[in-house]
Amino acid sequence: MSLEKVKLPATLVVAIIAQAVPIIFFVATLHNDVGYLKSEVETLTHDNGQTSIAVIETELFNIKESVDSMGWDNESVSSELSNLNQRAAVTEQQLWTFEEKLFEIDELDHRLDEVEDVSRLLENEMRTIMSDHQSFNAILNNMGYTYSDSREYGNYD
Repeated sequence: MSLEKVKLPATLVVAIIAQAVPIIFFVATLHNDVGYLKSEVETLTHDNGQTSIAVIETELFNIKESVDSMGWDNESVSSELSNLNQRAAVTEQQLWTFEEKLFEIDELDHRLDEVEDVSRLLENEMRTIMSDHQSFNAILNNMGYTYSDSREYGNYD
């Protein structure tokens, strides 16, 4: 084997090793940092969980003492809550009934508007017909025909 042929691969191997060493060092450092941070997170989570449980237990104890100092017994509180739930259910039912009635009122209001529109149209048609009768009666009187119409026309002009 000639030395010239070995130089190129040796140079290439040296270049690869020169680039690989920092990458290997970086990966090893990163692995160490991740392990450290993982242990810190586990410690904080465990400590925070213990603190939260202690705080909740303390608050629960304080609430129990407050309720006991008020002189309430569990049966009367349960009875009151049951009554409130029943009243809430009745109120909810009444609210639904009220909303249904409002819907019916809106529907009736819409129908009343339609009836009023028809009434206005009929009154207008009646006025037109009566005005035509009055005009026709006036024409017959001018022609000398007597038309025995004794109706009073209501100023439909």
